[in-house]
Amino acid sequence: MRREFYRTEQVIPVRRRQLNIAVTGLGRGVGTTLVAASAAFYFAENGESVTFTECAVPSEAEGLLYDGAAMDQRFIGRRFCPVYEVLRSGGSLRGRGNYEMNINWRLITPQDRNIGREEAERIVCRLADNAGDDICIFDVQPGLIVSDGGHAVFPLADMDVLLVVADPMPSRLAAGKDRLEWIRQAGAAEGRPDVWFAVSGKGAGVSRRQVAGFLGGRNILWIPELDRQELYRDEFHCRFHWQNENVRQAMTGVFTKLSQSITR
Repeated sequence: MRREFYRTEQVIPVRRRQLNIAVTGLGRGVGTTLVAASAAFYFAENGESVTFTECAVPSEAEGLLYDGAAMDQRFIGRRFCPVYEVLRSGGSLRGRGNYEMNINWRLITPQDRNIGREEAERIVCRLADNAGDDICIFDVQPGLIVSDGGHAVFPLADMDVLLVVADPMPSRLAAGKDRLEWIRQAGAAEGRPDVWFAVSGKGAGVSRRQVAGFLGGRNILWIPELDRQELYRDEFHCRFHWQNENVRQAMTGVFTKLSQSITR
């Protein structure tokens, strides 16, 4: 039988390289978790698979996203995997996930409060090593990026982007001067991650020129000032802040700029 064969073009889907984004604060209480969680929602709503990992010392945590987002109520009827406890006992996270609103949430739970620094450091390193989605967001306690004694725990060299959240109040910027210098040196030495700054609380009284001069970088994302009353209202109504339309609008432009500037 005489036949003619024509090869048609085959399109083989290629999974893009995993992008690791660490979010930390130049100090405490600057809105790091709000920025990190908002980044997770932004990428998830743009079709990426996303894992959010909370990296902190549970015994030192002042507030938990688990409580703020009412995870106990969100997971009624299904089990929330306590990732810190699982890794503490030598278990594996393979096949386990806490999916809510298309994001895998690996969070500290209230039951983890007795985990101290030494145990937490080991757990955090394992968490950083075994995240595996298109976008992996790590909400990192500042003292794990670099301690007051200059001791680094979190594997910064494995990150593609380090997003540093800063309060533009001059006294708060000055308090983070040593940590800022360490971050600059670490990024220059390793060649990665790509360092960005998110300046929270932008308002009429903030001098962009002076803040940018202090931070010493061009990669600055300016976050509009958010009404704290709305943030309180979100938690009382068991909402993620991203579910607040005002927060979503304020943050969308910020992460659109970041997304367009980073490549995989």
